[in-house]
Amino acid sequence: MAKKPPTPTETITSPDGDQRLVLSCVLTAKSRTRYREISNPANANAAATVDDVRQNAIGFLFGALVREWHVHGAPIAKQRALAERFKAADAAERAWVVDALRAHCDDWFPDVRLP
Repeated sequence: MAKKPPTPTETITSPDGDQRLVLSCVLTAKSRTRYREISNPANANAAATVDDVRQNAIGFLFGALVREWHVHGAPIAKQRALAERFKAADAAERAWVVDALRAHCDDWFPDVRLP
């Protein structure tokens, strides 16, 4: 059986150069559909706030697109570790990650809009 070619990626570096995100350049149709469901406030439960919907949407895209996160030269590549690191990120790091995801989606997936 032939090996699948590697998924193309893009690397985005923080302005200070201390962090790098390696992002997938592929987002499946199923993931796009799921993202639209998650990011639509009409699909949220009654107790969810607009910010809850936004955070869930960002978290979904983070999980779908981030392949590696290099922080001060230390790579994080396992999905669980990536999610934990994102949860522990301070406000400035989170803002940079969201901006990087937004720019990446603008370039690669114009139909996917971050809230």
